[in-house]
Amino acid sequence: MFKQTACLAFEKYGSIISNLPSSILLSKDKIFLTLKSKSIDKLFISSEDTYVKLIKGVILIVVFDNSSGINSNSYILNKQILLKKDTFYNFIPISKDCQLELYLDKKSTNYISLENPYTYNEIIPTISIDKIYTKFYQEKPINYLFKGEKHYFWELTFVDRGILYTNVDGMEFKLQQGDILFYSPNQYHSQYTDDKKSCSYLTLSFDMNFEDNELLSKKIFTCDKKLYSIIHSLMDELHSNNLYKNELMICHLKQLILTILSMNIEKSLIKPTNRVQQFYDDNLLDDVLKFINKNIYENINIRIVCDEFNISTSKLHLLFKNNIGTTPKAYINTLKLKIGKELIKDSKYSISEISKILGFNSIHYFSNTFKKTYGFSPTEYLRSVNIDN
Repeated sequence: MFKQTACLAFEKYGSIISNLPSSILLSKDKIFLTLKSKSIDKLFISSEDTYVKLIKGVILIVVFDNSSGINSNSYILNKQILLKKDTFYNFIPISKDCQLELYLDKKSTNYISLENPYTYNEIIPTISIDKIYTKFYQEKPINYLFKGEKHYFWELTFVDRGILYTNVDGMEFKLQQGDILFYSPNQYHSQYTDDKKSCSYLTLSFDMNFEDNELLSKKIFTCDKKLYSIIHSLMDELHSNNLYKNELMICHLKQLILTILSMNIEKSLIKPTNRVQQFYDDNLLDDVLKFINKNIYENINIRIVCDEFNISTSKLHLLFKNNIGTTPKAYINTLKLKIGKELIKDSKYSISEISKILGFNSIHYFSNTFKKTYGFSPTEYLRSVNIDN
């Protein structure tokens, strides 16, 4: 994080001034500088105070405690400062068109050469996603087969429900709920389901400037709660009417990729603020989710979950909000409706039977909740499935 010359730490080297004294303008030599290089190989020092006036741009002033070129401190330059005598310093431009004026005594100002140049590392992206070509949420029945293809762009598959098999350049992978797999450019890949499980999954194809393909390709990444949160945000934009939904999708996709690339480092470096509490919450959440999944076909509700784990409704809501970003009721309904879509697609049961299987109090409540979530009724969805088949 950048510091400014207005902060207390800078007082060791100088101070902010509101105006340059007229006596200084007359008695000091004026030097006009246009800065271009992001690297410095020398430091200035003066036996007299030096006055610095920012003309335009964003400029970093780098100061050192001694002539060794070690233990540097850097500050964003405010409009006008006074540098104390015997301070080792130089300037680096951050933005374009950086200019400043120095008021100093040339005779008392010297410079020393740095043994190792100091270089400012710009904050610039190393990965760019220029465009998303296609975005599909696909629901495939049992015994589905996509024979395969290869293309010049990247492709992501996220399994939302069920099991999906994929063959990538002769290597077979089994993707289960919550798994992510990337196909890098020109990788031949096929996809299929078995005769037992249907599958629902998100597919995105996109153009990405990224050279370390091996870090992403031919690997299965299983979502933790952080990745789930990003995936859900990404999927929300698929159905959004937001004017900037396409830009948001690219942002979420890049966030997902960067999080995956860095998650091993994060896990080794980042510790919870309260490790005991976080450990308890993680284990409790895992047990709650397992209980919900096990009893999803029953008339399960928040009260039943709270009684099972002897916790308050407020604790349960906080647990879900902090770790999943949704409410317990919304999570349960979403899970039931996803299963409902699969059961409708499999065409083994009527809609009335599916409503009972999933523990809904009535077919009307099931139909209303289904339509509110997906924008179409179970009957309309059944018709669309039959047309596709």
